[in-house]
Amino acid sequence: MDYNGAMDIIGKLWLKFKRRPDIWLFYAFLAVFPLSVRKVVYFIPIRGGYNEFTGISIYVSDILLVAFLSSWLIVLCNNKECLSINSISDFSWKLARKMFHVEHFFLQSKDEAIKLYTQVIHNKLLLFPFVLVFFSFLSTIWSAEKLLAIFRSFKLLEFSLLYVYLWINVPRGTFLKSTLKVIIFTGIAHGLLGIAQFIKQSSIGLFWLKESILSQGMTGIAKIVLNGDIYIRSYGLFPHPNILGGFLLLSLLCTFMYIKLFHVEQFNGEKKSEAVALAKMFHVEHCVKKPVFISLIVIIQIMALFLTFSKSAIFGLFVAIIYIVSKYFSINVPRGTFKWSKRGAWIKFLLVVGIFIATMFILKPEYYSLIGRSVEDRIGYLNVSRGTFFANPILGIGSGQYVNNLLNVKGTLDWQYQPVHNVFLLILNELGLIGLALFIVLLFKLFHVEQFNKDNAVNCSTWNNDLNNRSANVPRGTITDMEGMVYLRAILIGFLFIMLFDHYLWDIQQGQIMFWLVAGLLIGSSRQEVREICIDKSI
Repeated sequence: MDYNGAMDIIGKLWLKFKRRPDIWLFYAFLAVFPLSVRKVVYFIPIRGGYNEFTGISIYVSDILLVAFLSSWLIVLCNNKECLSINSISDFSWKLARKMFHVEHFFLQSKDEAIKLYTQVIHNKLLLFPFVLVFFSFLSTIWSAEKLLAIFRSFKLLEFSLLYVYLWINVPRGTFLKSTLKVIIFTGIAHGLLGIAQFIKQSSIGLFWLKESILSQGMTGIAKIVLNGDIYIRSYGLFPHPNILGGFLLLSLLCTFMYIKLFHVEQFNGEKKSEAVALAKMFHVEHCVKKPVFISLIVIIQIMALFLTFSKSAIFGLFVAIIYIVSKYFSINVPRGTFKWSKRGAWIKFLLVVGIFIATMFILKPEYYSLIGRSVEDRIGYLNVSRGTFFANPILGIGSGQYVNNLLNVKGTLDWQYQPVHNVFLLILNELGLIGLALFIVLLFKLFHVEQFNKDNAVNCSTWNNDLNNRSANVPRGTITDMEGMVYLRAILIGFLFIMLFDHYLWDIQQGQIMFWLVAGLLIGSSRQEVREICIDKSI
């Protein structure tokens, strides 16, 4: 490629960035959120040292999240300002759009702005997370460490805004597809890194990306005993193997979702290999003549997931796949293919389970390092959690206060200063029965999103109708909203399984982003009538 060609590509990318900077910043946010690059600005010492759960840190993902939300809000404010000038001429109206390079985002009229505002205000599913945010801020009143409670509440607010952003933007034609691409790319990268770490049994050397320092002789490193030998579990660039496991669950199911929703025949009626669909996604069509490429992508992620030895993530993936297999075949499929598709899917699933069981027999993991230690630790956390709950049953001890409160529990060992390994019990302890009830209601609403969207539909422009009509012309059984919802619900179910045995989806940066990302994709994908903020294509 010559210099002029490169500059032409850069110029086109720059024009796209100027049109919607928030979306490009969002994709960058997705790519870097697994990193632990951060600045610790404050922490409450626990036994004279730093503790992850009593500190206040600013991550690079926080900066990008604030950046794309701010740029998005600036666009909305510019839009509102233009709409408020009643005397503006048609020429000035068009000029204002192009001046801010957001022609494709402006609403057509005040009426549509009012419709959007009404839709947001009356959408209980959209506003409900902010009820939880409000109660979290309220808990600051009775929290022992108020600064920590305020910080945790702001984090919850931050991710609730991410949730709203996804609700607005997911229905855009390419947003979901591009989001899945970034997640899949990131999953493959961290999968390869995790495999390399396991083979080398040490860090790879990416310390500038805050890779965990790993060594066989170090204490405090997650390890597993296999056939009598001690091995370091795969970390990737995550702070713990369990979090990498949860992310690989997400990326694997996003891979399956991408293949299902965006394979080629939905647009031209041709039946092409799913491997070709993924090959086109990675621009390597020329090297794919067999389903080798798709198999390689899936195998990398599955192998890396197994090498994390994260039991909750592995079994969470199995539970999610069972849900997909059981639900997917209630969706209409081409006549005559139902029995074969169902049988084939179950055969593939049982094959994966069989390989997993056989691998466990070959590796011969030591029971205590694989299960026994985890069970003992979690029983200890449960005992402490029970006492904390009975002392503060209704309101809890305050947002983010659990670990700091352990200082009041006699006999607590240094390694025990961490949250109870169950999200529901953690919320119960920190926000009481009220907070837990709010969170459970939110989860219930996420699994019943359709009923909350029926009364919030808005009829949009003819451009928007083209999107809906496109899906009407798709071959039966190819792509439907229901199929996308099945995969996203499956991810959420996998996360719920993890929540029963771990806490990172609630109180660790990477885990929080994963949960709210899936929740936002779920409600955004569920919008039946509203596919886009109405766009005036005539300008």
